[in-house]
Amino acid sequence: MKTTAKAGMLSLLWVASAMAADVYSVREEVPETGSNIIKATVHWPVPVNKAYAQLNSEEQRIVRDEYERLGVRDEPPYPRDGMAPILADVARIQTRNLGTGLLHLAVRVDARGEPQGVVVLASPGMAIDHAAAFALMHARYKPALCDGAPCAGDFSFRYKLETPRNFLVGWHPVFWLVPQQRD
Repeated sequence: MKTTAKAGMLSLLWVASAMAADVYSVREEVPETGSNIIKATVHWPVPVNKAYAQLNSEEQRIVRDEYERLGVRDEPPYPRDGMAPILADVARIQTRNLGTGLLHLAVRVDARGEPQGVVVLASPGMAIDHAAAFALMHARYKPALCDGAPCAGDFSFRYKLETPRNFLVGWHPVFWLVPQQRD
């Protein structure tokens, strides 16, 4: 009985941790045909619906770690509305199965927060480059801060594109069978 209680408690902890991880996800707008489950499609290391100023110090540190040299009073440019609109576009790109692998783009943002251009640093393919660059160029940004004053800077967008999986790999068909009753 103790083993069952431990297994139940571990399952409960696993579900709670999975639910906490979904806080930083963008979900499908509509569940796939035949399902009522809306899945998380894109994950991000900080809350996706918060602007930079709304992130706590640990979350801001995670964002700042993407940059090599930022002083104490420096801040990187960041989407004004948070990452959710950009990640929703990335989720749509990902569903078209245009490729998998690291996508790393840098958006040049001027001192007013206007995007000026995009450079591709790593990408699985040109179609993905163009689609992601389009999404990044249409976002609104908080400008970078250099010693506390607005300045031009680069917003680094790094994401690992994966092929969406709608099935369980390694799930053996024997598990689909209804157990036979024994007489």
